[in-house]
Amino acid sequence: MAIKSVYVEGWRISQPHERIRTIEAFAAEVIKEQGQVAWRDFSSLDEVIQSVRAVIETMVAYISADEMEEAFGTLPKNLRSIFSAWVPS
Repeated sequence: MAIKSVYVEGWRISQPHERIRTIEAFAAEVIKEQGQVAWRDFSSLDEVIQSVRAVIETMVAYISADEMEEAFGTLPKNLRSIFSAWVPS
């Protein structure tokens, strides 16, 4: 849910949207959605990516594998493979 909410929060059907295909584009979208406060929370896109990874690792600790698969299933294939690789074995 956390990934999905970051990914689609503020989404408007009437506005055209470009598909996010890379982790860098995902991080840039997080910054965009955070607006002016983003740079108070993050110092770089790499820090955003590290934070997203921390969210995924936390999700793994608290939700079932089925729920993780469902959350990842909402993402584009490229992001899904990146995020899945972050799941500890």
